Amino acid sequence: MSRPSRTLPAHYTAVAAVNIVKNLRLVFWLNVAGLGLFILSGLLFARLLSAMRPADTLEVLSIKIDSQAALLWTFLLIVGSTAVTIILHEAVHGVIFWVITGEKPAFAFHGWYAYAAAPGCYLPRNAYLINSLAPLVLLTALYLGLMAIIPAPALAPLLWMATLNSSGCIGDIGVAVWLLRHPSETLAQDCGTAITLYLPSVKRV
Repeated sequence: MSRPSRTLPAHYTAVAAVNIVKNLRLVFWLNVAGLGLFILSGLLFARLLSAMRPADTLEVLSIKIDSQAALLWTFLLIVGSTAVTIILHEAVHGVIFWVITGEKPAFAFHGWYAYAAAPGCYLPRNAYLINSLAPLVLLTALYLGLMAIIPAPALAPLLWMATLNSSGCIGDIGVAVWLLRHPSETLAQDCGTAITLYLPSVKRV
């Protein structure tokens, strides 16, 4: 089956599933890995910025908070750029879901995280793999492109957004690795809080 469907083929059965809400141990380790990726991403983007715009790097990496107004502005900038990062990340997932399925995706918040999903759709493994990695690939390319041309005052929030997006992709990367451990004929159903994989009943991994 190479195209999405709202009907699971009769010879397919569920072979694996993960529920991000119920698996607290998984959430813990994803957060630990995400923190490590945040640090590595920050160092990498800072190094790339230094190579692209050495004259602006020192100013960007120097945080000056010398008044309450500056503290408030810095806080608002962090909150605002974080919100934009989350929206862009899920928007990319949503657009890819829309392209793949031809149907509007579902967007929602569940406690501490946001998600885009295609509930009721069974997606081919490779299509779902593309969706999983799209925010990492497309938004990283966008941020690097902007990093080379935007005015210096906008570099600090952009650096934060690039780093946050990369670390926020830790779950997507985990899903991609999980998918690649299954055959290409695998179907995936993403309900937002849970992902279930299906294979023909005669084939197991």
